[in-house]
Amino acid sequence: MLVICPSCKKRYKLDEKKLNPKPKVKLRCPNCGHIFEVNNPLYNEKINEDDTTQIKKDKNAEEGLTLPEDKIIYLYVIKGPRSGYKYKVTKPRVIVGRGSQADLIIPDLEVSRQHFSLEISENKTILRDLNSTNGTYIDGEKVSSVKIEDRTEIQIGQSAILYMESTERDF
Repeated sequence: MLVICPSCKKRYKLDEKKLNPKPKVKLRCPNCGHIFEVNNPLYNEKINEDDTTQIKKDKNAEEGLTLPEDKIIYLYVIKGPRSGYKYKVTKPRVIVGRGSQADLIIPDLEVSRQHFSLEISENKTILRDLNSTNGTYIDGEKVSSVKIEDRTEIQIGQSAILYMESTERDF
Protein backbone atom coordinates (compact mmCIF):
# COMPACT_ATOMS: atom_id res chain seq x y z
CA MET A 1 0.00 0.00 0.00
CA LEU A 2 1.30 3.45 -0.90
CA VAL A 3 1.32 5.92 2.00
CA ILE A 4 1.96 9.67 1.81
CA CYS A 5 3.10 11.59 4.88
CA PRO A 6 0.73 14.57 5.39
CA SER A 7 3.59 16.65 6.77
CA CYS A 8 6.55 16.23 4.37
CA LYS A 9 4.59 14.62 1.47
CA LYS A 10 7.14 11.77 1.28
CA ARG A 11 5.73 8.62 -0.35
CA TYR A 12 6.64 5.16 0.84
CA LYS A 13 5.35 1.63 0.64
CA LEU A 14 3.71 0.13 3.73
CA ASP A 15 3.52 -3.61 4.27
CA GLU A 16 -0.22 -4.47 4.37
CA LYS A 17 0.42 -7.18 6.98
CA LYS A 18 1.02 -4.42 9.54
CA LEU A 19 -2.55 -3.18 9.03
CA ASN A 20 -4.63 -6.30 9.70
CA PRO A 21 -7.04 -6.59 11.54
CA LYS A 22 -7.19 -2.96 12.67
CA PRO A 23 -9.47 -0.37 10.98
CA LYS A 24 -6.85 2.38 11.46
CA VAL A 25 -3.17 2.38 12.27
CA LYS A 26 -0.80 5.08 13.50
CA LEU A 27 2.42 5.48 11.53
CA ARG A 28 5.63 7.41 11.98
CA CYS A 29 7.07 8.88 8.80
CA PRO A 30 10.59 7.47 8.31
CA ASN A 31 11.60 10.75 6.65
CA CYS A 32 10.41 13.49 9.06
CA GLY A 33 9.17 11.54 12.10
CA HIS A 34 5.62 12.93 11.89
CA ILE A 35 3.01 10.61 13.45
CA PHE A 36 -0.22 10.21 11.50
CA GLU A 37 -3.11 7.80 11.13
CA VAL A 38 -4.22 5.90 8.00
CA ASN A 39 -7.35 3.89 7.25
CA ASN A 40 -6.89 0.22 6.46
CA PRO A 41 -8.39 -0.47 2.99
CA LEU A 42 -8.40 -4.21 3.77
CA TYR A 43 -10.47 -3.89 6.95
CA ASN A 44 -14.08 -5.05 6.61
CA GLU A 45 -16.32 -3.60 9.29
CA LYS A 46 -18.64 -6.09 10.91
CA ILE A 47 -22.12 -4.64 10.76
CA ASN A 48 -25.30 -6.46 11.68
CA GLU A 49 -24.72 -9.27 9.20
CA ASP A 50 -28.06 -11.01 9.76
CA ASP A 51 -29.98 -7.90 8.63
CA THR A 52 -27.75 -7.04 5.68
CA THR A 53 -27.57 -10.65 4.45
CA GLN A 54 -31.37 -10.91 4.37
CA ILE A 55 -31.76 -7.53 2.65
CA LYS A 56 -29.18 -8.50 0.01
CA LYS A 57 -30.82 -11.89 -0.57
CA ASP A 58 -34.24 -10.25 -1.05
CA LYS A 59 -32.83 -7.61 -3.39
CA ASN A 60 -30.90 -10.19 -5.44
CA ALA A 61 -33.99 -12.40 -5.75
CA GLU A 62 -36.04 -9.42 -6.97
CA GLU A 63 -33.48 -8.66 -9.66
CA GLY A 64 -33.15 -12.29 -10.81
CA LEU A 65 -29.55 -12.61 -9.68
CA THR A 66 -28.47 -16.10 -8.67
CA LEU A 67 -25.15 -17.86 -8.85
CA PRO A 68 -25.15 -20.73 -11.35
CA GLU A 69 -25.10 -24.06 -9.54
CA ASP A 70 -22.97 -25.77 -12.18
CA LYS A 71 -20.13 -23.20 -12.18
CA ILE A 72 -17.49 -21.80 -9.90
CA ILE A 73 -16.46 -18.20 -10.48
CA TYR A 74 -13.15 -16.67 -9.45
CA LEU A 75 -11.54 -13.27 -9.82
CA TYR A 76 -7.74 -13.49 -10.11
CA VAL A 77 -5.69 -10.35 -9.55
CA ILE A 78 -2.98 -10.76 -12.19
CA LYS A 79 -1.37 -7.31 -11.99
CA GLY A 80 -1.10 -4.60 -9.35
CA PRO A 81 -0.80 -4.37 -5.54
CA ARG A 82 -2.68 -7.65 -4.88
CA SER A 83 -1.14 -9.60 -7.75
CA GLY A 84 -1.57 -13.34 -7.20
CA TYR A 85 -4.71 -13.00 -5.04
CA LYS A 86 -7.64 -15.28 -5.87
CA TYR A 87 -11.20 -14.29 -4.86
CA LYS A 88 -13.96 -16.91 -5.00
CA VAL A 89 -17.32 -15.37 -5.92
CA THR A 90 -19.91 -16.56 -3.39
CA LYS A 91 -22.79 -14.18 -4.08
CA PRO A 92 -24.53 -12.90 -7.21
CA ARG A 93 -23.53 -9.24 -6.79
CA VAL A 94 -19.87 -8.44 -6.14
CA ILE A 95 -18.35 -4.98 -5.66
CA VAL A 96 -14.67 -4.43 -6.50
CA GLY A 97 -12.84 -1.34 -5.25
CA ARG A 98 -10.37 -0.03 -2.67
CA GLY A 99 -12.94 0.87 0.01
CA SER A 100 -13.89 -1.25 3.01
CA GLN A 101 -17.40 -1.78 1.62
CA ALA A 102 -16.03 -3.63 -1.44
CA ASP A 103 -16.13 -7.43 -1.56
CA LEU A 104 -12.79 -7.63 -3.37
CA ILE A 105 -10.54 -4.88 -2.05
CA ILE A 106 -7.82 -3.60 -4.38
CA PRO A 107 -5.49 -1.22 -2.47
CA ASP A 108 -4.55 0.78 -5.57
CA LEU A 109 -4.80 4.58 -5.30
CA GLU A 110 -6.10 4.77 -8.89
CA VAL A 111 -9.06 2.50 -7.99
CA SER A 112 -12.27 4.09 -6.67
CA ARG A 113 -13.75 2.95 -3.33
CA GLN A 114 -16.51 1.18 -5.25
CA HIS A 115 -15.09 0.85 -8.74
CA PHE A 116 -17.22 -1.75 -10.50
CA SER A 117 -19.78 -4.43 -9.80
CA LEU A 118 -20.45 -7.86 -11.23
CA GLU A 119 -24.08 -8.94 -11.43
CA ILE A 120 -24.34 -12.68 -11.99
CA SER A 121 -27.37 -14.64 -13.12
CA GLU A 122 -27.69 -18.22 -14.37
CA ASN A 123 -26.73 -17.43 -17.96
CA LYS A 124 -24.75 -14.17 -17.93
CA THR A 125 -22.47 -11.86 -15.97
CA ILE A 126 -22.78 -8.09 -16.34
CA LEU A 127 -19.90 -5.79 -15.36
CA ARG A 128 -21.03 -2.26 -14.40
CA ASP A 129 -18.65 0.61 -13.79
CA LEU A 130 -19.86 2.43 -10.65
CA ASN A 131 -19.00 5.95 -11.86
CA SER A 132 -15.34 5.36 -11.05
CA THR A 133 -12.93 8.26 -11.39
CA ASN A 134 -10.43 6.52 -13.69
CA GLY A 135 -12.76 4.12 -15.51
CA THR A 136 -12.96 0.37 -16.11
CA TYR A 137 -11.34 -1.09 -19.22
CA ILE A 138 -11.71 -4.32 -21.16
CA ASP A 139 -9.37 -4.90 -24.12
CA GLY A 140 -8.21 -1.28 -23.83
CA GLU A 141 -11.73 0.13 -24.20
CA LYS A 142 -13.49 2.06 -21.45
CA VAL A 143 -16.77 0.36 -20.52
CA SER A 144 -19.77 1.40 -18.44
CA SER A 145 -21.89 -1.76 -18.66
CA VAL A 146 -20.97 -4.89 -20.57
CA LYS A 147 -21.63 -8.62 -20.59
CA ILE A 148 -18.43 -10.49 -19.82
CA GLU A 149 -17.36 -14.06 -20.54
CA ASP A 150 -14.95 -16.56 -19.07
CA ARG A 151 -11.32 -15.34 -19.12
CA THR A 152 -12.18 -11.66 -19.52
CA GLU A 153 -9.37 -9.36 -18.34
CA ILE A 154 -10.58 -6.24 -16.51
CA GLN A 155 -8.21 -3.27 -16.08
CA ILE A 156 -8.74 -0.78 -13.22
CA GLY A 157 -6.03 1.65 -12.20
CA GLN A 158 -2.70 -0.15 -12.13
CA SER A 159 -4.45 -3.49 -11.52
CA ALA A 160 -5.69 -6.21 -13.85
CA ILE A 161 -8.28 -8.80 -12.79
CA LEU A 162 -9.08 -11.98 -14.68
CA TYR A 163 -12.71 -13.18 -14.56
CA MET A 164 -12.80 -16.99 -14.66
CA GLU A 165 -15.76 -19.32 -14.60
CA SER A 166 -15.68 -23.07 -14.89
CA THR A 167 -17.35 -26.26 -13.76
CA GLU A 168 -16.24 -27.78 -10.45
CA ARG A 169 -14.29 -30.57 -12.11
CA ASP A 170 -12.18 -28.08 -14.11
CA PHE A 171 -10.72 -26.61 -10.93
